[in-house]
Amino acid sequence: MKLKLQNLIKNNNPSFAYRIVMILAVFSFSSCENDYFEGEVQNTINYGNEISVIDGRMYFPNREVFVETFKGYADESNDKIFSYMSKHYNNDFVSLRIPVTENNEEEVLKIYEKKIELLPNGILNRSVGDLYDDIDDLEDIIGDDAFSAFLNSDAEIQVADKIYKYTDVGLFFTTVNKYNILEEYLAIKNISNNLLVPTLESARQLIESEIPNAGETSLMGGDLRYYITPCNQEPGNQDRCLSTIGSSGNGNGGNGGNNGGGSQSVPLEGLEPYLNSLDICDSRNGLFGTLFGTNKICIDQYESKRRVKTKVFNYNYYLVYHIGAKVKHQKKGWTGIWRQEDTDIVAAGIEMAQFEYDYTPIVQPDLSYVLNNRASYSYKPLNIKYNVESGIYNSPTGYAPYTYLNQETWISSNHYPRVFWDDLTIEYTTKNSVLDYGISQFDKNFTSQKLNELFWNSVYNNVRNQLRDFTNNNSFEPPKNITLISNHPGYGKLLVQKTYFSNCANCSKRERTFDFDGSAQVGVSFNGNTGKFNFSGGTGELITPESLRVKMFGVAKRNGTWHGSKMEVGIE
Repeated sequence: MKLKLQNLIKNNNPSFAYRIVMILAVFSFSSCENDYFEGEVQNTINYGNEISVIDGRMYFPNREVFVETFKGYADESNDKIFSYMSKHYNNDFVSLRIPVTENNEEEVLKIYEKKIELLPNGILNRSVGDLYDDIDDLEDIIGDDAFSAFLNSDAEIQVADKIYKYTDVGLFFTTVNKYNILEEYLAIKNISNNLLVPTLESARQLIESEIPNAGETSLMGGDLRYYITPCNQEPGNQDRCLSTIGSSGNGNGGNGGNNGGGSQSVPLEGLEPYLNSLDICDSRNGLFGTLFGTNKICIDQYESKRRVKTKVFNYNYYLVYHIGAKVKHQKKGWTGIWRQEDTDIVAAGIEMAQFEYDYTPIVQPDLSYVLNNRASYSYKPLNIKYNVESGIYNSPTGYAPYTYLNQETWISSNHYPRVFWDDLTIEYTTKNSVLDYGISQFDKNFTSQKLNELFWNSVYNNVRNQLRDFTNNNSFEPPKNITLISNHPGYGKLLVQKTYFSNCANCSKRERTFDFDGSAQVGVSFNGNTGKFNFSGGTGELITPESLRVKMFGVAKRNGTWHGSKMEVGIE
């Protein structure tokens, strides 16, 4: 990561030296419910049009309201999530995982004390400190902070007239008037109704043998539905699906920062040698952390009561879908509960966040005849889209020849779906022998490696030099937030690579969602007369991204010393 770090955290702005570097690629989108439920006659009970608490569960009048509410808090601070949720807390309802901060620690302690009193006697034999750690470890199953806040202590939520219950064997959901069937099924199958009480392994194995690993399944004559994220045999995804995939380690991170350090007057001093000293961390999924998608976690606990937690996640909770990464600096406070703690610097960087789209189901004709190297650079700060013909992949010197076509005002909502919006969006349609070979051989590891190499060794430099010409600025440097859309018409593939860097000082977390519209799905169309592709989002026939691969680091600096982890997900 050495070359990429130098390129992307270069200090082009004097004030930048006093800020942190961070990259989080996060997209957030929601999935549609099954047609069975879409077409079902609604219960005649009117539950109201307001968000409220009903029967000890958060209630949302419809899925749209829930998704919009979730998106509004998905990237918010724990203080803001708690401020919203605490208005709903009462004797019947409290969050599955309460967002804990320095400001609310004492209040959360009182809530947890009441929560623990309601636990089964067997659990109460454990120490209070162990129980607090157990609650914190629920992040392995329901990793999204905002989503877990909307769930009650039994991991349930009501949306319209349906109740969704998350367990350590998967999601069960049914209509309110058939909730007793859900309860009976859990009892018959000996499935725990509380995530703090693990389901017996024998009962878990029985469920796995009876229900296929295929996403959504109808149970009890259609009165009950069951869902887990479908098994994905790609590297680094679901351990439960393929025992050799990923890691079952404890998620150990760095070495406590012994090789890092630096003066507080130069915040990033010591970061690069520290990162170079780190091995890729032994990320964990948690025992049941793959039921609802990928949830890779690395922890560098550099003191008995301080740690840096880095996560790459690809959550699919059926109601919402959230993909991205984050880094948090945490302290175990006087209550014994882990909470976020501000520190000197929090930094994270993603060298690459890759995914791909297969648009052959939408665009059927053979497009192998599309030969032109058409490129466009949509530069947000100037609101300009530059259109050129250029072999940006094929000139490692950084000076690819180009033919200037035209420029146009770039209004992002007109040109791209939100998942492609960025400070610099590079759209490139070409035949590239190296990438096309990897695609033709169905070798996703090779294709991913070559895409990353081409991005940093050719595309980055060539686009930088061409934009220097367009802007008449010989010192122009590309922004830190870049999306590359590499279009391969002969194979019906869009390969996407994102980089994103941000920073903060005197903070505890950095996180970003790329798609606030809630849909990383895209539509693709091709105009045979003009030879141009068009990408859209939100309506029409859409395709979803696949093959998530991430290289990132997450670190924090405290008292002049760096701590944290380097992660790779989906990469062999």
